[in-house]
Amino acid sequence: MKNKQSKYKIFLFRFVLVLSLIMAFIIGYSVFVQQPVDKALINLTGTKPQQPSIDSLLFRLEEKDKLIDSLNSELNLYRRVQVHKKATIDVESGTLNMRDKPLLSSNVIARIPDGSVIDILYFDTETYYLEGERGKWVKVKYANQEGWVWNKYIIIQED
Repeated sequence: MKNKQSKYKIFLFRFVLVLSLIMAFIIGYSVFVQQPVDKALINLTGTKPQQPSIDSLLFRLEEKDKLIDSLNSELNLYRRVQVHKKATIDVESGTLNMRDKPLLSSNVIARIPDGSVIDILYFDTETYYLEGERGKWVKVKYANQEGWVWNKYIIIQED
């Protein structure tokens, strides 16, 4: 029994040793040819990854086009029935910066005076933290311009 176990251990040791040598050779070769290991292995073996067929690519493209069309239809339906809510600007500083993107670092495109009424177009889907407070950016329309404001500084008017 011990003889079989020792033969098995010797076989396992040799197997791991050979495998390690092969890996070391492949890694060494990849360093020598200055390519990532996967590309170096392709060069060594002469095999290339199988490319998807044109038919499968066209099918995938068609499926994605259908999804885009479906989402566009839903979006257009939503835009037709959406009633824009109004909100009032509520800031202590006197004006609220309306930005071109929902980022503090983006350009200020307008300064909205405190007490002004704006149209809410929609709320960003992501929640952020600004000056330690959780909130959302809101896409608004003011003076025929569209931009982004922080929701902390608006009071939504009830219908």
